[in-house]
Amino acid sequence: MQGELGKELPVTSIRTGSVPGTHELIFDAPFEQITLRHEARDRRVFADGLGPDGITMDAEGAVWVSAGGFSVVRVAEGGRILQRVGLAENRAPFALMLGGPDRRTLFICTAEWRLADGHVANLERLATGPRTGEILALPVEVPGTGRP
Repeated sequence: MQGELGKELPVTSIRTGSVPGTHELIFDAPFEQITLRHEARDRRVFADGLGPDGITMDAEGAVWVSAGGFSVVRVAEGGRILQRVGLAENRAPFALMLGGPDRRTLFICTAEWRLADGHVANLERLATGPRTGEILALPVEVPGTGRP
C-alpha cells in the first residue's frame, strides 16, 4: 500500500470469525493497527454447506451465489437450494449479476483457482498474473430484480 508521502506502507489483513457471528478485519502495520469489527446477530443458517461469495437476487426472491469450489447455486429464502450449476474445474466464481435486456442472463465472473496450490499461491497468481479472469453468461428462467 502506498502512503501519502510516497513511502511503501507494509500492511497485512486477516479475516477472523465465522458466519454468523463476529468478524474482524485487521490492517496491521509496524507502528499501528486498525481493526474493523462486525457482529452478525441473526443466527439463521444461510444454506447448509455453502460459504457464499458474490450475490444477486431474482424476481422470486431467490439469490444466486457462489457455492465455494467450482459452482454457483440458486437459493430460496430459508436456505433451500433450488438449482446448482457446475463450472469447469479450476474456474472459481467470485461475482454474479443478473442482466441482459430482460435480466434473464446470469453473468458469472470467474478466475483460475487451483485447489492443490493453496490460498497463498492462488492469491499471488491473481495479483501478479497471468490474468485468467472470464465472464461467463448463463440463460436463466427467472429475471433479476432491484437495481443491478
